[in-house]
Amino acid sequence: MIQSRVVVFIGVPWKGRNFRKAAGKVLDDTFYDPGFLADQFNGKSKEEAKSESISQGFLDEVQQRGWQEAGRFEDTGRKSPRYGFDEVETRSGTVKGYSDDTFGLGFDEVYAPDDLAVDELLEGLVDLERYENGSVDQVYLGENSSSGRGKVDLGQILDESVESYEMDEAVDDGVSLSAMVSKNLEDGSIETVLVSQDYETISRSIANYIWDDVETVTFQDYAEENSIIYDDEEELIGKEPEIGGVYIVGSGDTADRNDLRYERTADSYLRRWTAKPENSFKELERTNA
Repeated sequence: MIQSRVVVFIGVPWKGRNFRKAAGKVLDDTFYDPGFLADQFNGKSKEEAKSESISQGFLDEVQQRGWQEAGRFEDTGRKSPRYGFDEVETRSGTVKGYSDDTFGLGFDEVYAPDDLAVDELLEGLVDLERYENGSVDQVYLGENSSSGRGKVDLGQILDESVESYEMDEAVDDGVSLSAMVSKNLEDGSIETVLVSQDYETISRSIANYIWDDVETVTFQDYAEENSIIYDDEEELIGKEPEIGGVYIVGSGDTADRNDLRYERTADSYLRRWTAKPENSFKELERTNA
């Protein structure tokens, strides 16, 4: 009798909303409480990373037995290091948090957000017109913004680019990489567009897709060059009405709170990918004896 292959090495995003979504699938029906872990790696850790220094109470908490193995600190460009998921062992095998090289770490199964995965695979700016896959509600984004642009399908780019894994189902409702400007933008052209260093190449591509003749700068570099302190990327755009930005929009609450207009340009889903047999680890190779 042929037995089905056992998944023994599972990759999940190491922080944020994508960790929360993946953990809800991978850690369900295990010893670990995915909701509790997500509150640490998505909620508390994000707030701590925004502060000038990590509170002693939080440090004491994550240095307790168990947390030291499950989590780790990394610099993400915030004021303080970000605490995120490292790894745990379950009956199905090792669940490992990753921050980059999504498809190159030998996972048998990996949960990958479209935007970050696409950005890893792109070697340079990409012409997004061929990936238009639906209309959008046009929003005024400046005199040099293009009208009639459709929404970009990031999944199509990934499906064409990933050779060693097979794309499975999306496991969430998705968010959007969106072009955005301040509602205080007066009629005129956008000259500078801010992009995230986490998905810089695809965001630069979106900036060129939406606007003509713009310079792209990361949020972090722009803030440092202009001595601006900010907590959220949307806040930085709101403080500088003459610039545009490309950033994630989920519910839109943060963008609305900072008086931004935004156009959802490319939807991003968290997807489950499984290794093709010729690229997968040997069965049970990473399982503890």
